[in-house]
Amino acid sequence: MQTTKLNNIDEITHIGNHIWESWASMWNGDLSITKNIIAEGLKVHLTAAARYDPNNIVDGSGVKEMVSSIRNKYRYLKYKTLAGPFVDVQQQVVTAHWEAQIVFDGRSELPNDIAGETFTIVGTDILKFKDNKIYEFWTMNNPARP
Repeated sequence: MQTTKLNNIDEITHIGNHIWESWASMWNGDLSITKNIIAEGLKVHLTAAARYDPNNIVDGSGVKEMVSSIRNKYRYLKYKTLAGPFVDVQQQVVTAHWEAQIVFDGRSELPNDIAGETFTIVGTDILKFKDNKIYEFWTMNNPARP
């Protein structure tokens, strides 16, 4: 009995880690995987400053459109995981703290967007998963202080 429970914990942990790796790859430009990791009926929680209506992001296509739109505003955008991922096996949630390095191209709405300037943001994402797909996520981010 204990072995079965442990195997289930290991399996869910593995799935959570895989989901995080796929999520990070998607944000780093591999948009081809979006439909494979996002469930239909997705529920999205964004910060108040987000320029996207979370009610319009309900599936892989909506996430792909949002990520593509964000990536296209910058000359360079690269995410890396700073801490985690951490998997809560009982809740089937994976979370991590991340950093994004950005090189501006003069196309974002940010007031300090000067083409060629670099910028760093940090954040935390929480991804709730089931059946190997993300069906709810929360994201929070802020500019990093030098």
